[in-house]
Amino acid sequence: MKKIVGVHLDLKYQMPNKRYLTEWVQRLPGLGINTLLLEYEDKFPYRAYPFLRDPEGFTETELHNFLSAARAAGLHIIPLVQTCSHLEFALAHAELANLREAPDIPTQICPRNPQAVAFVETLIREVLAFHQTDSMFHLGGDEACHLGACPTCKTWLQERGRIQSWVEHEGHFARMLLQAGKTPLLWDDVFWKEPNTLATVALPKETVLVAWDYALTPQKAAARRREQPDVEILERVDIYTRLGYRAIGAPCCNWGVLVPQHSHTLGNTQVMAEKIRAADQAGLINTTWACFHVPLPVGLLQVAATGRLCPGKTITPAWEEEFWQKEFGVAVPGISEALESLGELWEIPVGLDRPLTMVPYGYMDMVLHYGSQAERWKAGAYPLDFQTIDVDGLYRRKLAILREKADVAGVISRARELAERYRRALEVLAPLEHATHRHDEARLWLALARFKLLAVRVLLHHLTGAEPGNLDEPITGLRAALVPFLEPRSVEKLMRLWAQPLRASLHP
Repeated sequence: MKKIVGVHLDLKYQMPNKRYLTEWVQRLPGLGINTLLLEYEDKFPYRAYPFLRDPEGFTETELHNFLSAARAAGLHIIPLVQTCSHLEFALAHAELANLREAPDIPTQICPRNPQAVAFVETLIREVLAFHQTDSMFHLGGDEACHLGACPTCKTWLQERGRIQSWVEHEGHFARMLLQAGKTPLLWDDVFWKEPNTLATVALPKETVLVAWDYALTPQKAAARRREQPDVEILERVDIYTRLGYRAIGAPCCNWGVLVPQHSHTLGNTQVMAEKIRAADQAGLINTTWACFHVPLPVGLLQVAATGRLCPGKTITPAWEEEFWQKEFGVAVPGISEALESLGELWEIPVGLDRPLTMVPYGYMDMVLHYGSQAERWKAGAYPLDFQTIDVDGLYRRKLAILREKADVAGVISRARELAERYRRALEVLAPLEHATHRHDEARLWLALARFKLLAVRVLLHHLTGAEPGNLDEPITGLRAALVPFLEPRSVEKLMRLWAQPLRASLHP
């Protein structure tokens, strides 16, 4: 079988513009990608549960056309349907509340509830109908942290243990797929602490384990070698191999805020690609999680890097400059350093469950909406209705917590440093004003950079009284730049998360 070099398309929370999405998948093979992992969530045209359809999701005709375009481009498609946790897009609806693991846990089904199992089977069958020619099917299965929350499951969990309980649940769906002639895939995190336990459970050997690790970089890998010289990096992949299972590596290529963390995401991909290649495993799929709200065009360099790193090629600042010149038709010297500045994830520890993200917004800030990380884990990254989020109030609370619990002088110093780095990055990006092709993507990069600079200036205004500058132009420019790449309601959703709180904080 040809090695998988894949990218993940997560359709939670916002919907890419469908015209652009088709263009995007058609570009992937030219970047060295041969596989698309397609996580539908509420963007699939469900028939049995039509209330799950997002208004901006695919119609049946649109989905047929999209999949046809992707396959015609040469992509192997792997659909993903969640089968245990991360089901808040469905269970948050009152009509399905009886399927939850507990009344206050809309993220996870009760695996001992036959109706819940039948519900997931229905989703799988509906998706399978659109993927008869595709050989693999991803069953999710990650972060099943609420197993045992209901009384029936608690007894079941105590008798069998967490891993065996999970395997019984997921093994049912894996066998269902095998009977349909498909190879099942599952995230591997249930085995992280005890990978050798895989030898003692009845998970079908045809199952491919998708080994994800978003924190591992070359620097961290080297540190692990020094601390544990007798333990090979990503040891669990070797254990899966020894036990007769195939594995796919899964780094993350859009970890960040608005734009990806540059060296981190590239390094994460490099280490995982090296490991999968050395272990002669099935391949690699680089994940792109929608909760980071990074528009698809902004992650194309990371996607192209995946296409180079998987077969063992290298990436350098010179290669990055060449990639940008090819994409936009203009030279952008120093782009690697500029992307490093724009992608920096500035998280500020303040003694809460999670650090705050101030430029301009990170999804972990939802801890403040839910009240704690434990409640966020129960409810999911976001509520079903984004309108229930008091985004203005969240920003005001973040400022208040910052003043109360953080090293304010240190925050001010860091904000000034970032403002200068963003300003210099904008100077590097200036040639994009004269892009000879892909003008919309060039405009998006400039708009995101200007908006990040605005966000840090607004923060400095609140902490020092400094003039934040004109808000209208960066905010209007950002909205216009997003339009070609997102469906209309999704544009407004992101503007509400990103821009509205800044404006409201200055004009309460």
